[in-house]
Amino acid sequence: MNQKPVFLTTYALTRLLKEFAGRLGLDNDMADVSAQLHVHQSSIPGRWSEFITNNCARCGKEPNTCDYMNPQPHNCSGDSTPDEVRSANAMVIELGKMQRCPSWVAPKNPA
Repeated sequence: MNQKPVFLTTYALTRLLKEFAGRLGLDNDMADVSAQLHVHQSSIPGRWSEFITNNCARCGKEPNTCDYMNPQPHNCSGDSTPDEVRSANAMVIELGKMQRCPSWVAPKNPA
């Protein structure tokens, strides 16, 4: 799974959710209200935005090679799988418990 960060405004996220709700069969007005309520009541978009802004956007690694966002089998302990580790990592971000990404590296200075 590609875990490259995508920067979205709350407006863009609301439009995305409205489109999705419409495809599930909600009429246009209900899809619009549902999307707006969901985005504005959830703390998840803000926490992801803060994490990505403070970590991914300032990291020297390419997002697709980040061990935290894209765990591989060698990053897993015990019987855990990369999908389980990815889900656990996401949960820590969404709960607001992760401030500094453990995979963060300083960007290289241009020569």
